[in-house]
This record gives sequence, C-alpha cells and structure tokens, in this order.
Amino acid sequence: MLSALGTFLIASLLLLMAFASLAAGVYFKGWSLLNHNGINSGQLAGLILAATSASTLLLGHNNDLSTSTEFMITTFFFTYLILVFIKETNESIRYGKATAVLIGFFYPYSLLLSLLSISNDWLIYAHSVAFMVLASILLRKVSKIALWRAYAETAVAIIGFGAMSFYTLAEQNLANSLVLSILAVVALLIGFFLKYAAYFLTGIIVLFSNTLYTTRDAWGSLPWWVYLMTAGAALISFATYQEWKKRDDTPSLREQWQLFSNKVKRYFSRWT
Repeated sequence: MLSALGTFLIASLLLLMAFASLAAGVYFKGWSLLNHNGINSGQLAGLILAATSASTLLLGHNNDLSTSTEFMITTFFFTYLILVFIKETNESIRYGKATAVLIGFFYPYSLLLSLLSISNDWLIYAHSVAFMVLASILLRKVSKIALWRAYAETAVAIIGFGAMSFYTLAEQNLANSLVLSILAVVALLIGFFLKYAAYFLTGIIVLFSNTLYTTRDAWGSLPWWVYLMTAGAALISFATYQEWKKRDDTPSLREQWQLFSNKVKRYFSRWT
C-alpha cells in the first residue's frame, strides 16, 4: 500500500495532467464541453483525470489529507472558471463568468487560509483584501471603458473597508486598528500611483476616521480650555481674513472654494 506522501504525489501529478489537458481543450476547441463539432476531448480528459486524482486521495484513507484534497480539487475547478472566462469573447456572457470566478474563488481561498493556520482574528482582513483585489481586476477586464465601472469599484472598496472597519470597531483592539490603518495607507498609495480614485479616497477616509477613533481617549483627556482657545483662534483667523479680503481685490471665499473644487474635479477626472 502506498504511503501518504506517495499517494499525495501521484494525485498531484494526475491533477497537473488534468490541468494541462483542460487548458489544451479550452485553448484549441473552446470552453464548451459539448458543441456542434462533438465532445471537447481535452476538457473531457481533464475532468476524468481530476476525478481520478480525487479518488486516489480519498482511497488513501488518510484523514490528514482531507483538507489538501478539497483545496486541490476546488483550485482545479477555480482554474477552469478562469480559463472559461479568458476564452469568452461575448461581452454580456463575460459579466456572468466574471461573477462565477469571483464567487468560485473564496472556497479554495478559505481552505488555503486554513492550511496556513491563519488566526481567526485576521480572516476578515484576508478575505476583504482578496475580495477587493479580485473584484477590481475583474471589473477592469470586463468593462474597460464602461462609465459605471468607477461606481462599481467604489462600491467594492466601501464594502471591503466597511467590513474591516466594523470588525475593528467590534474588537476594540490596538493591533486590529494598526492593521486597518496600514491597509488604508496601502490603498491610498496604490490609488495615488495607479490613479485609482476609489481606493485613494476610501483609504484617506478610513485612515482619518480610524485614527480619530483610536486616539479618542487622548482627545477626551484634553482640558476644555484647549478646545475653547482653538475655536477662538479659528474665529479670529477667519474674521482677519475677511477683513483683509475687503481691502484687496482678492476673490471671495466662495469663489476661491469654487476654483479649488474645480481644480480637484479636473485632476480626478483623469483617474480611473
């Protein structure tokens, strides 16, 4: 009887062969298993090899390999979804297949996280980041010039960072707040350098709000006269500026704000 390692190696080899056969079938004959030309032999052979690989592992009667078996098989079918998506040329069908890729990603990804023994405290961050990255990639693949893509990507960023923010608030843990701030800074930098407005703006908002909430005790410990002096200084500065503006031909505060907002809009209009 084969050892656990031998069983695993044989099953891995069969799965690699299945992937190669499936890729060849999709590349040369298309994504359909059945069409007017008959059966796609490459895909059929790939599915048979994948089933044989699963049977080899399951018949090994080694419980330690159960999670690895699930991971390998689900990863195989997730790869199949990617191949089917890449091969599709019909734009309307690509939307549905992109959704299937996004949904099919999370089961093998969850198994991978369990194999890596990731703590439950960090699972929400791992899933949210993966969701945002994959969803953004798919959006840019299926809708390169669609006007609604920017709104969809903004929704993706809000959902991802919203889930992480609510979890961080619930945990009330400094380590979680630090991780959220780091992810917000990363999103901000990526958004700035790659001109992704959704991640740039979301990163700024999350970083600012998380910093204020984390340091709320420090703000609350300040004496009341500090806030009074700050408000007084702000009012005096505003009144001085208004008086200086009357003696000069400088634009009004409203006009300056309008000019500033127009510059910001023109700058971000070049972003994607």
